[in-house]
Amino acid sequence: MVTACVINACIKQYSLQPVAEIAERIHSIKRVHDYECKILIHTDAAQAIGKIPVNVEDLSVDYLTIVGHKARNTFFCLYSKLFCHFSVKCFA
Repeated sequence: MVTACVINACIKQYSLQPVAEIAERIHSIKRVHDYECKILIHTDAAQAIGKIPVNVEDLSVDYLTIVGHKARNTFFCLYSKLFCHFSVKCFA
């Protein structure tokens, strides 16, 4: 299993990535180098939230993360389309 990561928006470069189109193309890939392969899509939506509409169904992603680290209270949100066990490691 492979995970492809795409940043949804980059404020410093004033750019938006076509996440839905990228996800559609990647999900259409069934074989990689003669091996059947499932490719999962992850997007970082931290800089998009509050600035543009973000809908995980419209984006067609398997995982979406939102991390707020600039404020005094840091937060983390993970959306997962699939049921998975994650090994979470926190470092302070």
